[in-house]
Amino acid sequence: MRLKRGASLTEALVALMLSSIVVGGGFWVYLDSTSQSYFAERYSDAEMDARQQVDLLLDHIRNAQSCKDADRAAIKAASATSISYYGSDNVGDVITYGLSGTNLVRSDSSGTKTVLDNVSKLEFTYFVMSSGTLTQTSNLNIPDQSELPLLAAVKVEAMAEFDGVSRELSGTVRLRNSPYKKRL
Repeated sequence: MRLKRGASLTEALVALMLSSIVVGGGFWVYLDSTSQSYFAERYSDAEMDARQQVDLLLDHIRNAQSCKDADRAAIKAASATSISYYGSDNVGDVITYGLSGTNLVRSDSSGTKTVLDNVSKLEFTYFVMSSGTLTQTSNLNIPDQSELPLLAAVKVEAMAEFDGVSRELSGTVRLRNSPYKKRL
């Protein structure tokens, strides 16, 4: 009887081939999880940036100032896709948010800057205070001139796209400096 002392060349090659398959499979799983993690992180960062810009827009609208030379209105002009409001009690200090192509832009006396890219939808809905409750304006997306001084709240809906994925962002804000309380 003869004792074997080691593996034959065939056995070593089979073991090497099986090890290569296992290591290669593990490598592809690692690459896939790394790329998914990278995509999720980029998506999360882009969504957080978009959410931050919409929240900033809402905060700015909330702090619109009533203007003594404009019948104490806080909102100068409003449409379905843009809003202009007073940044102070000065008729010349007007800030406008709206779409320019697929960019959400902010315009004021210092110029225009893009605050959010790849916006496929931007819609404003307006509310007035009536009998102690918020009600939508007669045309929900375009208040008439007589309703501007009475505006009490604004809803913003935006759809932004990042890395091929669309995300809807929305929020509603009550105007702090609207004169609606004085008109009830």
